[in-house]
Amino acid sequence: MPPTGLLLYDADCGICTRAAGLLQRLRLAYQVHPLQSVDLPANGIDPARADREIPAVAPDRRVSYGVAAIAAALGSSASAPVRLAGAALGAPLIAPVARLGYRLVADNRHRFPGSSCAVPPPDAR
Repeated sequence: MPPTGLLLYDADCGICTRAAGLLQRLRLAYQVHPLQSVDLPANGIDPARADREIPAVAPDRRVSYGVAAIAAALGSSASAPVRLAGAALGAPLIAPVARLGYRLVADNRHRFPGSSCAVPPPDAR
């Protein structure tokens, strides 16, 4: 069995939890777990940054955050279309737009209807 990575999400956030459920169905070579269930520093993850951006630990132990983390996880899928989506997220023309979109959603996740997000807005952290 090939080594697996670790993709974490905020279990206190409804949007994050729903996204994690989708990611778990994509046949990734990453395990998807709540960040609250993992010793972040032991995995090389900056807890303050993990509060703002989804972290991923690659099989080689490199840590990435936000869009780069999602792109890495998608790029590990057994599905060619999912791998292509991961490559697209990291493409030079798409990555800046994806990072902007990610930041807008992350900073406003507490405002989305039905999100039941317990995470305070960025200015309250």
